[in-house]
Amino acid sequence: MRKRVCCALLLLSFLLVSPVPAWAQAVDWRVIWQDDGSILEIVELERTDLALEEGEWQSTTDSQNKLILTRQTADWKDYQQLSDRLPLKVKSRNFLVLKVATFNTENFSAAPEGLYAQTSTLPDAQLSIKLPGIIRDHSADRIVESQEAVWQLNRLDHIVTEDQLLKATVFDGLLLAIMLVGLAIIIIGLFFMRSINRVHKLIETEYSLENIELEEADNSTTGTEEQ
Repeated sequence: MRKRVCCALLLLSFLLVSPVPAWAQAVDWRVIWQDDGSILEIVELERTDLALEEGEWQSTTDSQNKLILTRQTADWKDYQQLSDRLPLKVKSRNFLVLKVATFNTENFSAAPEGLYAQTSTLPDAQLSIKLPGIIRDHSADRIVESQEAVWQLNRLDHIVTEDQLLKATVFDGLLLAIMLVGLAIIIIGLFFMRSINRVHKLIETEYSLENIELEEADNSTTGTEEQ
């Protein structure tokens, strides 16, 4: 019995000391649709020997020597003009304070020297799209908090075989905030005006000319009766 316990402890110590394979994705491409309408892309990958054009991506490395690339685009219209991008096409129907956005795949030939072309063939690629709204319909592998769709794909270019990636209701944060502030000001103004009207009515009731005349008449009657 003591021998088995010793063997178990030795095995546990070996597992703790020996290096374990990383479970992280070889490619983790995150697309974040921000409240102001801009698109932030963050790509984490294990390769650091990629040849990228200067100014296209900002690159850093973390403590584990993983390459982290970031890029920000003004909106989806500008994103469609990029030569190095995901094969995504976004259509939206605008309403007062929200829009209904539909993400579809696109038969797009990326630049061969771009990031997508160099990483789309890597295994264990993951794509996630996060947006400031609520996802209503999707073809993703999983959904995170109703705002982020994640596809676990063997290859990034596998998404071109999908039809509709997701459909979501996206809120216009700035316009919604302005409308809420305006509504709050209107409500406060109405409450203030209502309070002023109550004060005016109270003043009119207490100090109106009719009350003064009635009081003078009462005083005259009282004086006559006393005489």
